[in-house]
Amino acid sequence: MRITDHIALHYLRKDSPVHDMDALSKLFVVIVISFALYMFQTPWQLALYLLLLFGIALFLVRVEPLTVFFTFAIFIIFGSFVFFFQLLGHPEGNAYLVLGPIRITNWGLYNAGIFLFRMSSIGCAALLYLWTTKPKDFVVGLIKLGVPYRFGFAVLVALRFLPLINDEVRKVRDAHTIRGVPLGSGVSSVAERWMRYLFPVLASGMRKAETAAMAMESRGFGLYSGRSYINPFQWTRSGLALLGFVIVMTIVLGALGGFQYMQPRYDQIIR
Repeated sequence: MRITDHIALHYLRKDSPVHDMDALSKLFVVIVISFALYMFQTPWQLALYLLLLFGIALFLVRVEPLTVFFTFAIFIIFGSFVFFFQLLGHPEGNAYLVLGPIRITNWGLYNAGIFLFRMSSIGCAALLYLWTTKPKDFVVGLIKLGVPYRFGFAVLVALRFLPLINDEVRKVRDAHTIRGVPLGSGVSSVAERWMRYLFPVLASGMRKAETAAMAMESRGFGLYSGRSYINPFQWTRSGLALLGFVIVMTIVLGALGGFQYMQPRYDQIIR
């Protein structure tokens, strides 16, 4: 089984406590975590949030460990690139290792750790929301907040079309394979392959968009100022409980490690 088979970047149909929570509570959890990750300026505070997200994915969302590991690894690897550049981009401080022009210091490690955990945690928090929230529930939640339903349904259509584009690419690739079109290797072959995919995928997307527009128009979409829903939005106790827990955790970590609205300088750290 390939590694890509364990990577999930879409909604997962599961029976879990987080799936049963309302969409807005989970959205506010992601927002609180994002603000907290921006305000906290010590690596241990940010690392605790990443551990919390791993725990939620494994024990509350009940996603397979390999799926959690390989999908979270996408954001952790991206954060690792930032870690590397931050490590080399801050030569001030006490040196741990000097290799010619490369100078690794305590201040570089400090900054690199902050950016690694911050970027990884924000991506993983958004991924948990994607795993556990149906696009329709997300849009109905936005409309509950006062977003015009026309804009909300535009977002829903866009979210619906993204998986369809992936399916179209897969179908075109399978059709080329059946007809014996060589895949090739290297950057030039990959670019040429995607040029072959581009026109049929765009043509199929335009046909689907036109069909969707005709269906919406024939049903009188946008005629009235309000809409009714089969499953209207309702707050859930479990969702509010998770939101309250994250808020309390943020306050406690802020009381223990402090809040910083700006990235501290080295001379502030060594005092």
